[in-house]
Amino acid sequence: TATTLEAGTPLLRNFRPGDYGAEGQNWAIAQGPDGSLYFGNNRGVLHFDGQRWRLIPVANQSTVRSLVTDASGRVYVGAVGEIGYLAPTADGQLRYVSLLDRLPAEARGFSDVWNTLMTSDGVVFSSPQRLLLWRDDRFHHWAPAMRFGVALGGMQGIYVVEPGRGLLQLRGERLLPLPGAERIDNPARFGLVPLPGGSAEHP
Repeated sequence: TATTLEAGTPLLRNFRPGDYGAEGQNWAIAQGPDGSLYFGNNRGVLHFDGQRWRLIPVANQSTVRSLVTDASGRVYVGAVGEIGYLAPTADGQLRYVSLLDRLPAEARGFSDVWNTLMTSDGVVFSSPQRLLLWRDDRFHHWAPAMRFGVALGGMQGIYVVEPGRGLLQLRGERLLPLPGAERIDNPARFGLVPLPGGSAEHP
């Protein structure tokens, strides 16, 4: 019978672009404390509350590459040339709030924000042209000589490869080279695996 055939089968449901009202390419996913899901789509942030889909475009209408949720449930957004977060309006709907105008003019020339990371020091937005730390309502920013790789890590520390300098670690408001890691020079071959009991100083 149909019931017998379904026994042990995971409960899955597929959604087509026509179901959620955006494009078929999604780059990132995050979950809020209430179970809501957020997706980085070519047309903005998709919000799914379990019943309804809603599309929230970013300020420059670009592709959303990365998402992260903080402890309060706020969703931070990394897009192409745009960074910000989602905030509720008076009627409870979510809207996009850009942080671009909080950056100094010289730090705004970046492209794809390939990773957005939550750390103990704040939110990190990672692009090839800039590494941005949003902390205490202001930005700290770093530029590479050529380009950054995609920053990786989390609460135990943030690490990024810069060709010519090697593996760098973000410590508070400083981006420092790790001694002995100068030979890690190719961002495409860099990855992290968290170890039990690790820390920002001893990954």
